[in-house]
This record gives sequence, C-alpha cells and structure tokens, in this order.
Amino acid sequence: MLNNLVTTQLNYFKQEDKDPRFNCALVTRKICDQVGHSVTPFITTLFDFVIQDHPQLLEYTQEVYDLAWEKLHIGQWNSVKQGWRTMYSLSCWIHSLLKCFQENTTMQHWTSIIERCDMALMMGDDTYSDCIHDLVELVHSHVIQQFGLPTIIIPDTIEPPTKRRRIEQSIPHVQRLPLSKFKEHVDKQEPVIITDSIQDWIAHQQWKNPKYLLKKAAYRTVPIEIGKDYLDQDWTQKLLPFHEYLRDYVYGTSTKTGYLAQHTLFEQIRPLSSDIEEPMYGLAFGNLVSRNAWFGPKGTVSPLHTDPYDNLLVQVVGEKYVRLYSNSENERLYPQTSGLLTNTSQIRDLENVSDEFPEFKNAKYVECTLQPGEILFIPKLFWHYVESQSVSFSVSYWFDK
Repeated sequence: MLNNLVTTQLNYFKQEDKDPRFNCALVTRKICDQVGHSVTPFITTLFDFVIQDHPQLLEYTQEVYDLAWEKLHIGQWNSVKQGWRTMYSLSCWIHSLLKCFQENTTMQHWTSIIERCDMALMMGDDTYSDCIHDLVELVHSHVIQQFGLPTIIIPDTIEPPTKRRRIEQSIPHVQRLPLSKFKEHVDKQEPVIITDSIQDWIAHQQWKNPKYLLKKAAYRTVPIEIGKDYLDQDWTQKLLPFHEYLRDYVYGTSTKTGYLAQHTLFEQIRPLSSDIEEPMYGLAFGNLVSRNAWFGPKGTVSPLHTDPYDNLLVQVVGEKYVRLYSNSENERLYPQTSGLLTNTSQIRDLENVSDEFPEFKNAKYVECTLQPGEILFIPKLFWHYVESQSVSFSVSYWFDK
C-alpha cells in the first residue's frame, strides 16, 4: 500500500490533465513571482528531474530543501514569503517519497521520513499538505507494524493532583446550555462554564489512555516548550517525537517542565483531529481563527495574559485551575510595558505578589477548577491565568466576531 501511494504521488507531475498544484510551469511561475526569478533554475531542474526519474533527484531535492530552509530562518517568521514555504513543503514531500523507495529497514530511516513530513506540515504552506498527510500517516502505520509501539512506563501511582485551591469567586456552571442563552453571555462578555457538552467526543473517552495516543501519534514530531512558563529566563523550545515527550515530561521524571502548548496539533496530525469537533457554541461567533492543543503534566502554567479573540477552552483530560479578570482591571494587573509581551502581566505568582504591584489585590476576578468534559467561555481581552492540576489535555477554539 505504501509503495503504491509513493508511486502514485510521484506520478502526479507526469499527468497531462494536471491539478494546478502539479503543473510544473504554473508552480514555477507562482513561486518565482513571490520570491524572485533567481530560483527559477532550482524549481525547473527539480521538476525536470522528477519527470525524468533522474538518478540524482534525491540529492538535488536536498539542495532545494537546504535553500528553502535557510530562507525560512531569515528575519521574522511572519515576514517569510509564501514561495519559500511552498518550496520547503515541495522539497520535503518529494525527498520523503524518494526515501520510501530506499532499501533500508531501520527504524531511524523511517522515523526520519516522518520527521521531515511533520516539519513540512508545521513550517511549509498548505499547497501539498493533503499529499503529505496521506504519506506520513501511512509511514507512521508502517513503523508501528514493523517495530511496534514504544514502551512508556506509566507509574503505578501517578502523582496526585495538586491540592485544589479554594474557589471563592466561582464562574457559573450551566449544564448543556442552549445556544440562545449562551449568546447572551457572549453579548454581555460574561464567562460561563458549560458541562456535559463533549460526551460524544472520542477524545473525551480515549485521550486519558496513553496507549491510544501512541497509536495515533507515537513517532510524530511535536514542538515542546521547556521551562516553568514563557516568562522564565531559561525558557526554550525543542522538537521531540511524541512518545519521547510522554516518556520524559508527561509521565517521566524530568526536572524541567515540558509543555505542548498553543500548537495547531490537529492541523498537523489528522488522526487526532478526527477525535474532536468544533463545539456548537462556535455558532455564536464569526470565524474560527485557530484551534490549539495544550497537553502536559501537572504544574504547567500559562501566565496571566490576554488574547485578542473569544475563546472556548475545552477540558478533555485532567483538571486546570483558571482565574479570569475583566479587561476593565487592566491597570491593576500591571501589563508588561515594552517588548513583545505587552499582553502579559508582570505578576508571575498570583499568591505571592510583590509590593511593587500594590493595586493587584484590589482587582476583581472569577475562578474555577475546570473539569474533564467542561467548556469555559473566556471573553475576548479577558485576562486569564491557567495552571494544570494534573496531567491535562485541553483544546482551545479562538473566534472573531
């Protein structure tokens, strides 16, 4: 099945009645218009080699990859021209297809193909994403069939949840809130917790089982934040196979906190996306801007900050403590005054606040311990602090008006 897919995908560029994505002249023109005509020889030679099954195609694809990779790492990410991202995806995809034909039976060979496909899905554009999804999912299944699932040792006694905070200013809970009533909360910008609304999600039933997650994503590459939170002086990011993240950070004994945070995991790993669905309460908003995964061990923290979108935070596994402040409390929350994090408070520990911030104690808030199966509506620009009380998996849906 894998060889058939590889052959079929390589032949896309040889068909006469072509999808525009595989029309070599159109793709070349599009990329060159975006990044400059100096890349024309690279793209035309790449396509010529594909059509000819040239013996140096693998090596040449690596050259195109190296060029695109270099351009992706110059300047700010949002200033990278789309043509470079298209070149990156294209070179990752073709290189991965060719590697599948090599006679190499080692796990490292196959996992390197998975890694390159995942990098294309995370850093490339979506021109060839459906092809890359099909390829990486088949390769992932092949690795599991050939080498099995990695072993993750789950402690016999999982560390108990953090002692719950005493909830004094509770956010209202409503069971299966009708959409019309939810819209009233949106109009008034009032937080609310909706219970019993994701009972039909496969994720709600299965994601608490590590073996299930491994079957879906064991060898896939994911970005992990390392450090107490993103304000930590030693905070950094690294790429890891999903099973290593589970082994070392979620169920392991690493002295550093690892957090799979604010990542578009479901656009990257389709088998996990099929386990969830957009809550019906999204109908109260305009467009879905982003959906992100938040998965980590007990003790992960999102510092007190604000976001520019309405948020439906769905708690799938475990518990999270959440505290919310209206944006009318801005002055009492002491936002960072410069740099890229002016949406984040200078206050790190809400229970031990420095005398530098005397007005913080007067700021009004509401709070909750969010339970599995609950959806929290966080209004646009509301300040929120989030701390996991146990191993936790959440999904956030951001909407604009």
